[in-house]
Amino acid sequence: MEIKLLHKFEMIVIWIVISIGLYQCSRHDSIEPELTKIDQEAWENEKQEEGYTEEKTEDGMQEQVKEHGIIRVLIKTSNFAGIYHEELVFSSENGMYIEQDNRIISLAPNEKFMITAKELLDKKFVLKAYQNGRIRLCNVTRSEEVAYRGSMECYGTKDGIVLVNELPVEEYLYGVVPSEMPSSYPIEALKAQAISARTYTYFHMSSFAYPEWNAHVDDSTSFQVYQNISEKDNVNEAVNATKNQVIWYQGKLIESFYYSTSSGRSSGYEVWKPQEEKGWLQGKALTDFAYDRQDDDGFVQKQENKYKAYIMQGDVNDIEVQEVWYRWEYTRNFEDIKEFLNKIEAMAEKYPDEVSIRSKYKKKDKLTQESEITSCRIMQRASSGMAQQLSIQTKHFEIMIHTQQCIREALARSGDTLKRNDTSEYTLGELLPSAYFYFDTLYEDNCLKSMTIYGGGFGHGAGMSQNGAKCLAGLGMTAEDILKYYYSDVLIEEMTNLQ
Repeated sequence: MEIKLLHKFEMIVIWIVISIGLYQCSRHDSIEPELTKIDQEAWENEKQEEGYTEEKTEDGMQEQVKEHGIIRVLIKTSNFAGIYHEELVFSSENGMYIEQDNRIISLAPNEKFMITAKELLDKKFVLKAYQNGRIRLCNVTRSEEVAYRGSMECYGTKDGIVLVNELPVEEYLYGVVPSEMPSSYPIEALKAQAISARTYTYFHMSSFAYPEWNAHVDDSTSFQVYQNISEKDNVNEAVNATKNQVIWYQGKLIESFYYSTSSGRSSGYEVWKPQEEKGWLQGKALTDFAYDRQDDDGFVQKQENKYKAYIMQGDVNDIEVQEVWYRWEYTRNFEDIKEFLNKIEAMAEKYPDEVSIRSKYKKKDKLTQESEITSCRIMQRASSGMAQQLSIQTKHFEIMIHTQQCIREALARSGDTLKRNDTSEYTLGELLPSAYFYFDTLYEDNCLKSMTIYGGGFGHGAGMSQNGAKCLAGLGMTAEDILKYYYSDVLIEEMTNLQ
């Protein structure tokens, strides 16, 4: 009898221990403990002070209503390398709170909070600073130390943590404009940049680039660079002075493209789609340099000579004639043909519509076995002089490369150096500065050994030139004057209805 009672007592003790363990596990299943009464009141006050309203989307995610001009920005990893973070470390001078499943935990001013992808797997939380403070990402590298306004939403996935910054559009622009245009530029140029960036923002807020996380854009050059440079007082003044102003064409927002520097001539929508036109995006080409492979050789040579003369001599009337990127020169060596053809093969996989590899005798996967490039020439130019199609030939293959972006990628070799207008050197990344160039080639035994590329400008060349805006502001033009110079038949008006 005593043995049976002892056995029952042991079972009760074991059951109690298991129950306590399960209870403790349930308390730690979420990042945050239960809200205290004080924390709950502080949290509600924060939301009321900021006019926070929310609605449920179909998948249950909370999204601030669009009428408040709220944008959601996916924050990439260090140097904008990727989407998924292995770990994140946050802090705030004002202190922060973490919200998860209607529970929060408060963090003291400058206290660091770290979360790993493993800890957050299949979970999510929202991080926000107290008293409209800003949040630092302590382990994400940018050109300068920056601090983020708004909230941070973290989603744990099998690939890593996805981070989305949610904030008002006007505050987002505080982080975009200095990252896209030097803060030392004239105030009217900064205002023009603010209006153009705001228009581009609202244009892209009509959909989600990352629908899984309701993110409209990311913070890289795929959209607009955001928070690579810290906020500047004069830039914030330019944003505030143009609050809600956007660019309209026939009652619709334009996709207000901009870029660094023109070659003296700019292009229209053919930068992306040769057969498509936009009334508000008209290239500025005082001389017509256009030709294509269907033109006779005499006409092509005439156009090439004309463009060569323009690139070599320039034009004293070009707005940016004194800018460092107005002209540049780059020598591309082809000692390693296999390396170059491997790159082309990878590009054909990545851009099948823009890069084609053809042969009458061999399969495409034999391209990298070729030992020489027998020809490289431009097959099509736009009126502005922009290269639109490039032909590369080997003994058995013909490679056709379309679009300025792919041509720039094909001919650039990361790490090489080029000389700019002031003879200073610049280290190349993945792209040539622009597709506004011509080249001279050197062959030995019918094999391409090198080409010297003479070019102008930096960027795609469509829309507003930022250095052009600086120069025009220096001539006394207002922000509206500058925008109407670059975008045709547009109106600059406040956006009163955020649709």
